[in-house]
Amino acid sequence: MRKDGRSPPSFEAIERDDGSAGLALSGTSEALINLKSLASTGLRNTEACNQILLELANLSLESIKNGNVRSANESLALLDELDPQGGADTMLCAQMVAVHTASMACMDRAMRHDQTFEGRDLNLKHAAKLTSVFARQIEAREKMKRGGSQTVNVRHVHVHDGGQAMVGNVG
Repeated sequence: MRKDGRSPPSFEAIERDDGSAGLALSGTSEALINLKSLASTGLRNTEACNQILLELANLSLESIKNGNVRSANESLALLDELDPQGGADTMLCAQMVAVHTASMACMDRAMRHDQTFEGRDLNLKHAAKLTSVFARQIEAREKMKRGGSQTVNVRHVHVHDGGQAMVGNVG
């Protein structure tokens, strides 16, 4: 549950008519599910919201096939924690969750005691690339929040005898 008292949506395992495992958003009513989902994604459009949630669920497809929805719910919780605001931000946040999940999976595989040297090396290289991507995603998100503008703070200015200094906007 978030500090504001709102809980993110969550998935529950279901069994389809053909006997295969599936996933559904859990809740008391479709309206409540939609409200929670829209609030967590920062989106206005239910179809766009469903697309993002499906993509996040697909990150955990193997677990879901075995009836385990925990990792899918963890992906939803991570998205909710990022608190996206609007379409582009939501898509970027969903990608951040995917990249984080993939990098952690690579690190997990690299650190297994039975891992070969080559397997460890390959997984650590992939993890390093993914964490670099994640850092660039954070920068992109910060830039989006600022509206693309940058602020430069000048902390020390020295004006020597005969010199001139200007403070303010120079156009």
